[in-house]
Amino acid sequence: MIGYTDLEEWLHFRARDLEDRIQFADEFEDWLTPAPVTEWTFDGNASWSESQGYLDGTLGESVSTSQALGEPAYAGCADCNDNGKGLTVEATVQARQTAPGVTGAHVWVAGWHADGDNFVKFRILPFGGAGNNGRVIQEQFVGGVLQWRVWTDYPIEEEVDYDLTLARPPDGLPQFSFRLEKTVDDGLVPPFTALVNGVDPPAGTVGVGAFEANVRVGRIAANETRATGVQP
Repeated sequence: MIGYTDLEEWLHFRARDLEDRIQFADEFEDWLTPAPVTEWTFDGNASWSESQGYLDGTLGESVSTSQALGEPAYAGCADCNDNGKGLTVEATVQARQTAPGVTGAHVWVAGWHADGDNFVKFRILPFGGAGNNGRVIQEQFVGGVLQWRVWTDYPIEEEVDYDLTLARPPDGLPQFSFRLEKTVDDGLVPPFTALVNGVDPPAGTVGVGAFEANVRVGRIAANETRATGVQP
C-alpha cells in the first residue's frame, strides 16, 4: 500500500478532526415533505416542509408561533461547557411574509435548548427598532428565568438569507458570542457581532422558530470547538 505523503497525512488528520467536531448538521436535502418527524420535533400546529434544500415553516392565519427542534436526532453536547470544549451553532435563515403591523414579529435560532425553560435564542426582527428598519435580540433562559436580554437596532430584510452564529467559547467562561451577516454580502451593512456574559447552560438541542412570520432555513449545524491542545 502506498503511504501518505506528509501533506496528505496532515489533510487526512484535519478531515477526521473536523468530522469528529460536527455534533449535528442538516442541509435539508432529503427532499421529503413534510420533513422527517423522526429527525425533528415540530410544535405550534404550523406547516413544516422540506424542499430544494430548505426547511420552510408556514404559520397560517390561526397560528401565531411555532418552532422546529433538532431532536431526537441531536439532544445536545453534554461536555461542551467544560474540559476545554465549547459549542458553536450556525444557521442560515430568512424571515418571510412577516405579519404587517404586528409588533415583534420575528424568526429565531435557538441553541442549548433543553426544554421550554432552558435555552439561548438569537432573534431577528425585520420591522423592529427605530423606524421599523430591523432589530436583533439575544437572550438566555435558565430554569424558566430570564438571565439576560440585549437588543440592537440592525437592518433586516425579508426574504434574504442571513447567516447566524451563536457560540460558547472553549475557555470555560460563561460567555456567548453572536454574529449575523447576509449570506451574500452586498457590502452595504457590516456584520453584527456581540459578546455577552451569561451563565452555564444545560446541554440542549438546536432549533428554529417564528412568531407572526414564516421562516425559511437553509442549514443548521452544531459544532464542538476545542481549546488549543485539547483532544477529543
